[in-house]
Amino acid sequence: AYPEWFGTNTTPGTTDMTNPIQYAITALSSGGVVKLSTTTYAFTYLTISTANTTLEGEGWGSVLQTSASPSVATATILRVIANNVTLRNFKMTWKTMPSSQDALSTSIEKNDTIGIGYVTTATKILNPIVENVYVYGAKQHGISIGYSDNAQIINNRVEEVYGTGIFPYNTQNIRITGNFIYRTMDAAIDLQSGTGAYCDNATISHNIISGASIGVGSHGGRNVTISGNAIDWT
Repeated sequence: AYPEWFGTNTTPGTTDMTNPIQYAITALSSGGVVKLSTTTYAFTYLTISTANTTLEGEGWGSVLQTSASPSVATATILRVIANNVTLRNFKMTWKTMPSSQDALSTSIEKNDTIGIGYVTTATKILNPIVENVYVYGAKQHGISIGYSDNAQIINNRVEEVYGTGIFPYNTQNIRITGNFIYRTMDAAIDLQSGTGAYCDNATISHNIISGASIGVGSHGGRNVTISGNAIDWT
């Protein structure tokens, strides 16, 4: 499905495509592929709640540009709450770039550009993949992953983030490999845990990190492998 099928008379980067994109996603009741063309889609917030769904662009010329406010607490811009979801080959950015995280909620279910899973419940999200996605701008976290199992965060670019670039929370068996993370006010990658729950069996390898407060941090990671990363100006 293409979002353009569900909208007419669109002007790239101007026409609000939230409803056509969301309809294309939810219309795939048993899963499938939503294709983003090489254009700029203006939108506010999106949620993927159907298992086995892929949101895929034609490269970083396929742009999802949110008009959400950069100065107040918001929901996650693109939220994934279903199993076996893949995000691939597009760019996510802001119409007005965030400039501060001051006075914003720090919950990973708010203020993130891409948010996978939950923090307030223990509902597991299985097998999420984020691959070759360019996240440009975030008020809190660029990519957050909460209560997931077997996540793959691979070959992405995450840039200009006012919190953490890639933020796994209470996840198991996560692979964070081949990403470029640039200019984050907090850590580039940070494993987090809650009471009685940990980030188990994480592999953090062959990432390039520059301009972060902390390169790689672990607050409750167990059986973590960190290898082959290049960390500069941090």
